[in-house]
Order: sequence, then C-alpha cells, then structure tokens
Amino acid sequence: MIVSTLRQHTEHVPQLAKIYFDTWGYINPEETLAEITAHLAEIYASPTNAMPETFIAMESGLLLGAATLQEKTRLFPDIERTPWLAGVYVEPEHRSRGIASLLIREVENAASVAGYETLHLCTHEHEAYYQKLGYETIEARNFHKQKTFIMAKSLK
Repeated sequence: MIVSTLRQHTEHVPQLAKIYFDTWGYINPEETLAEITAHLAEIYASPTNAMPETFIAMESGLLLGAATLQEKTRLFPDIERTPWLAGVYVEPEHRSRGIASLLIREVENAASVAGYETLHLCTHEHEAYYQKLGYETIEARNFHKQKTFIMAKSLK
C-alpha cells in the first residue's frame, strides 16, 4: 500500500467524487455528482501545496481510502477555527487495516508542517474512534437533526 496525494493521482478524482457524493451528498443536496467531480478536478489540477490537500491510500492502482486537510468545515462555515480534517473514508472491503488512522496521521503531519498547532474535525458517529487518536470533543451541535461533535487535537 502506498499513500500519496490526489494532486499526484488525479485519475482517482471521479471515484473519490462519487464516494463524496454517496457518503456526504446530504451536506449540499443541490450539488450534483458532475459538479463535485468538476470541482475536485479543478482544485487538484493545480500543482500547489495549498489547502485543500487530499491524501489517498492505494494498492495495486486501486483507491482504498482518503482524508483531506482543508481550511474550513462545510458543516458549520460560521466556525472560525482552522484547519480541518475532513472526508475520512475507507472502502468497506479494506476497513480494519489501519488505513484511516494512517491517512489521518498524514493530514496531521501536513497541518503540523504548515505551522498549525491544532487540527479540528466534525463527526456524527465516530467520536470514540477519534478520541482514541487523541482528539477531544470541544463542542456538540446539531446538523440536519443529527448530533455532531466538533473535536480538536493538539499537534504540538
């Protein structure tokens, strides 16, 4: 298994766009799969190292999972904290192999190298998992009638 960036492997943009659409399409229900695909293609066509940056795990050319470092959270754009861990996803048949935690560490490292001292995330159902990785719940809000935990981890 190798970990790289979506920027270096844009051939995975359509598959990742479909994952985002299927998994988190409820965040912006008016956004189509074609729009998400075009947006990701535009962002990751640039060779810059600016946010967002998506780290991907691959094996034999297959996309296994992804995690993104981004400036803002799409769930609560009023929150001024930055940066955010987002879009953590591992294909179901590859779960329980440590891929998610590996990708999360890549995001944490990138945020730390960029000079950030804290990384944030939002989760509906994986609070205990992120606590095991060192994140602390700092706030709870409702998003689409679902309790959502805002968590943070010190990168120092």
